[in-house]
Amino acid sequence: MMLPSGNDAAYLIAELGGYLLKYQSEGSFISIKEFNASVNREIAAYSEQLVNSYLKEMNRVARKIDMACSNFANPHGLSNTNNYSTAQDLAKLC
Repeated sequence: MMLPSGNDAAYLIAELGGYLLKYQSEGSFISIKEFNASVNREIAAYSEQLVNSYLKEMNRVARKIDMACSNFANPHGLSNTNNYSTAQDLAKLC
């Protein structure tokens, strides 16, 4: 994701993260075989919802580690008025 123009990688991580968060919150665990069979289908169908779920978790964790001046509005950090942070908050994240 740190290579030039890693937006696609950031979205893929967010989609997969949202997918995993969905199953974790439901308390259901699936086998690797079941996961491989369903992940592509579900990500394609629910991409935006999965990314939003991942962003919600990113912001929850940011508040938990006292990143009070940060908000994540997209997974890649590119221009968005609702996507902001401070150097101090990013240091906390590191």
